[in-house]
Amino acid sequence: MLTRKCTLYFIIVHDVIAFFRYNEYISARELIPKGSLCEVRFDDLESDMIGTIKRIYTKLGWGEEQFATVEPSLQKFVKPIGKKGYKKNSHAELSPELKKEVARRWAPSFKEFGYEL
Repeated sequence: MLTRKCTLYFIIVHDVIAFFRYNEYISARELIPKGSLCEVRFDDLESDMIGTIKRIYTKLGWGEEQFATVEPSLQKFVKPIGKKGYKKNSHAELSPELKKEVARRWAPSFKEFGYEL
């Protein structure tokens, strides 16, 4: 029971800190000049790293030529990950009540960035 209380306490403290940082980011991103910010979903980066990085280069106006100079290095980086049988970390399933609480607290960011609750 102590572990569960400590875990919940950590989640709440971390959540409060992250919430303020998130709000700071959301407020501050308006100050970033147009064309100087490219937000990327983790899911996109994970499923198509090279394609996503190419879209970043395009959105930021760095161009195809610039991307072509880094693509070989990206290919060298991405290929070994697949060959080594990389697997994401796995974590215990959250309880339904904890899932509900996370969804409640993070609903604005989930909505903002297009993630399902």
